[in-house]
Amino acid sequence: MTENTEKKKKPRGRGARVVIVILSLLLLLTAGGGLFLYFFMKPDRKLPGSWLREVSLGNTARENGRMWLDGAEKGNELPLDGLKGAHLTMTLSLENGSWTQSVNAEDYAAQEESALRVLSSSLKKLIVLRAEALGAEGITEDKAEAAIVAVTGMSSMEYLKQYGPELLPALSTLEAEYNGSGTYRTENGMLYRDGCEDMRFMVDERTLVLSDANGKSSIYRRQKESGQEEVTVLSRLFSPLVAQAAGENHNILENLTISVDGGKPLTVKALDFAYDNNRYVSMRDMAAALNGSEKSISLSVTGDRIEIGSGGEYARTEHDNNPFPKTQRDYDDNNALYRTGVLKVNKLVLDEDFEPHYYTMIGDTDGGRKDAYISITDLAMLLDLHIVFDGEAMSVNTKEHFTVDMEELREDGFYYEVHSALVGNATTGQIYEGWEEDLSVPIASTTKLMTYLCVMDAITNGEISYDTVARVSKKGEILSRTGDGVIDMQEGKEAPVRELLNAMLLPSSNESALTLAETVAGSEEAFVERMNAKARLLGLSEATIFYNCHGLPTYTENLSTSKIQNRMSAADMFRMVCHILKTYPEIREITSQKTAHLPSFSRDVKNTNPLLHNLPGCFGLKTGTTNMSGACLVSAMDATAPDGSVQQLVAVEFGAEDSLVRATVSHELLLYGKQCLEAGEQPPEEAHLPTDAEELVTEALKNLR
Repeated sequence: MTENTEKKKKPRGRGARVVIVILSLLLLLTAGGGLFLYFFMKPDRKLPGSWLREVSLGNTARENGRMWLDGAEKGNELPLDGLKGAHLTMTLSLENGSWTQSVNAEDYAAQEESALRVLSSSLKKLIVLRAEALGAEGITEDKAEAAIVAVTGMSSMEYLKQYGPELLPALSTLEAEYNGSGTYRTENGMLYRDGCEDMRFMVDERTLVLSDANGKSSIYRRQKESGQEEVTVLSRLFSPLVAQAAGENHNILENLTISVDGGKPLTVKALDFAYDNNRYVSMRDMAAALNGSEKSISLSVTGDRIEIGSGGEYARTEHDNNPFPKTQRDYDDNNALYRTGVLKVNKLVLDEDFEPHYYTMIGDTDGGRKDAYISITDLAMLLDLHIVFDGEAMSVNTKEHFTVDMEELREDGFYYEVHSALVGNATTGQIYEGWEEDLSVPIASTTKLMTYLCVMDAITNGEISYDTVARVSKKGEILSRTGDGVIDMQEGKEAPVRELLNAMLLPSSNESALTLAETVAGSEEAFVERMNAKARLLGLSEATIFYNCHGLPTYTENLSTSKIQNRMSAADMFRMVCHILKTYPEIREITSQKTAHLPSFSRDVKNTNPLLHNLPGCFGLKTGTTNMSGACLVSAMDATAPDGSVQQLVAVEFGAEDSLVRATVSHELLLYGKQCLEAGEQPPEEAHLPTDAEELVTEALKNLR
């Protein structure tokens, strides 16, 4: 009995132990085993791959189509519901801790084509309805299409593509809004992407939902099953490499060569300032090399002053055209061989009366003399030198003038230094060259050109006059006391409109722009409405929008404050400037001044435009700079056409890295425009085509009768 009893107890003990182990495992899983489950089931393991999202553009397309047809409908309600389906597909790729997002350009093109077909069909239906209202019978859409071809010389689709409304936002605008890349990490159900808003995410095998702080969600669908091995998402975000500019004394010494008019190559010492290939050449070596040629110059460098005489003779010494004895990187700047000052606008005088503003470095050199270093491009423009440079050797043909080879510049990445650029003829409206000219970008203080235009409209309409006394508001005083203030102003201070226009356009006084806006419209908000209304009246695109009258960042009122800035495309700026120069040419009287006196503020101010000093014939127009916009410049100059007429060239440059690049790019653009004008390039003559729906329908109806 005892033995049997003991045998029966053993299984109970073993079973109890099994139960205890199971319960312990369950307890471990519920209390502390979440980590175990998360390791095998965590959602961020499902993130890697490509995800697709559709953004609806239908409302925009329908509104734009409706606005274009407005006035031509004459009471006929046309069905534009087909435009509701317009959308844009974008791809979000998440792989190995990196993300990229891009819009699908092919899908955009297909959506644009489909939207235009809907508008084309509506246009033809409108012609049929209008014809029937006039008593015509048997008119079909095919006949309406034939009438459009008779009027325009092209199909309705071709006409709409070239002259119709922009049904969808420009692809470049959408790319600027949605495209991006960087690194990401996940933590506690949050997706953190550098440069983007932090988003909460939910994901399964087919769907990814990203939700912002306001609860707004974006839904993505998986493009395809990820065939890549899943990787653990690191909790630490690795920062991308950031290019840091070297210090002002970080100069790389280089020995270049120069051959003048096919002569013997000579050495020219050069400094790569801060970056590789950012070359500044010895002016003494250049002057010595040009001796005896048609472009010979005299040169004197003393203190912080450089004097050049065209056609003079340089007093060459044994130290000129000798190479640096060492050219290693990070050369010791304290070495007795040479020591330069900082890169700045030193005093530069050409032929005693011309004082251009170029950046140079002046310093001690071998032989105990002063030497100056200048950019090769700036020297070529200054002396009108035709220089060909292959990175190591320069050749100069003194019988030719400085020319801009735009094709070569494009190939060399000339435009990558800026966000967008354009040069054209404001007299004829012809555009000679453009780069991303339809891209909407921040424009900083070039905004003040639209402010000027609206103020001049108010003067023309008799609302104010040049002599109207404007009074500074409390808001104006506060703005003048910020880091963006230009002229110290007190509330109640009075100044005439004429004086404030000078203050706004020359030293770019933000407080003057605000005071003018309040004087014209009563408040800045009301004035900004005028600015945007004027943009629409001029036919500017959706790339243009104004939030304030001066171009500084405007802070939104949300909890998470963000900055917004006035935006415009280079093409829109060109159109607006053409209008200003034709309507209010007196702007030249202001922007051509290098300095001006402001009696009400007992001070003199300087024009911020460097091209007034560097480019004969330049008369304006406006600079602008913010951190987001970069360095911007809208410049204009007079040039003579082959027929002897004086025409106005305009260059628009947005988004240079600094004022030095801004000046060089704008200078070369204007010179290129001058070359095109002097070569007699004229736009091809085109037959007049209807410019809006009403005109097109009216002309088409004539061909149906």
